[in-house]
Amino acid sequence: MSLKNLIHRDIIHTAPETTISVIARMMRDHKIGSVFVRENNMFTGIVTDSDLVRKAFTQELPLNTPAEQVMSAPLIEIDIEKSVMDANHLMYFNEIRHLAISENGAVCGMISVRDLVKYFLSSGEGPINTMGDVIKPLTVLTHREVETIDASSTAREAAKKMGGNKIGSLMITDDGHYIGIVTEADLVRKVMGYSMNASEIPVGVIIGSPFFGWLPNRFSLDKCNTLISILGIYNLTWISVVFFSNYLGIVGFSLVLLIMGIVAGGFISILWGIVRENTPSHILGLTSGVLNPAPF
Repeated sequence: MSLKNLIHRDIIHTAPETTISVIARMMRDHKIGSVFVRENNMFTGIVTDSDLVRKAFTQELPLNTPAEQVMSAPLIEIDIEKSVMDANHLMYFNEIRHLAISENGAVCGMISVRDLVKYFLSSGEGPINTMGDVIKPLTVLTHREVETIDASSTAREAAKKMGGNKIGSLMITDDGHYIGIVTEADLVRKVMGYSMNASEIPVGVIIGSPFFGWLPNRFSLDKCNTLISILGIYNLTWISVVFFSNYLGIVGFSLVLLIMGIVAGGFISILWGIVRENTPSHILGLTSGVLNPAPF
């Protein structure tokens, strides 16, 4: 399948001199994670929520800083005739979540990581379907060693911790208990988007998501994707996973992209190694009827 079926041709864009506070408001109002930068009828770069957090927040840049100082440039592009899997590889290996699509040498649209995940989950064919029930349990995709931050810490401190660890979210704790999660999108839309002082706003005030709990071996990736869509948190790529009363970790769709690439390349045995390494033995026992290594 080519990218013609998934492309977003209505690109939200701005000028290079537009301030980061205006861009943050654009992201908030349109509920998007990126704004393209256009100059002289050409797209010259892109500003993402990660750019704003890792560059503007952490370096304490003033809100009137122009987009050209924080944008990612040049644009990483892919031809519209390329396949969805080609886009998957390009996004994963360049560690990006938004990809420009070009036609006849000019940028004509874009695609996001959520578009890829949604396509692979709904497609009758492809890596997700090839793996059958192996990657359906969220235990397989759960990161158990996650970064946390106290609810009383400031948004600035959260941004610096995200930037230092190159991650998009932090679990929020209060009195030793997990109470929610804060993401890059939360910092951009709720703090910068309203021109608030990031050094004064506590992250406990801007909690982005309630704390969900479920049996991870029974809650599948496609249900996870559906939940995200229903809640209207299009750019949220992390979901908390709880097993009974014990916190296990969070699910990141970056690992989904890796799995797609592995399966497409035929390296199924490598994936099973990832499953065995990242899944606790007691969980493997609980999901033995699903995570069956026999086919490998």
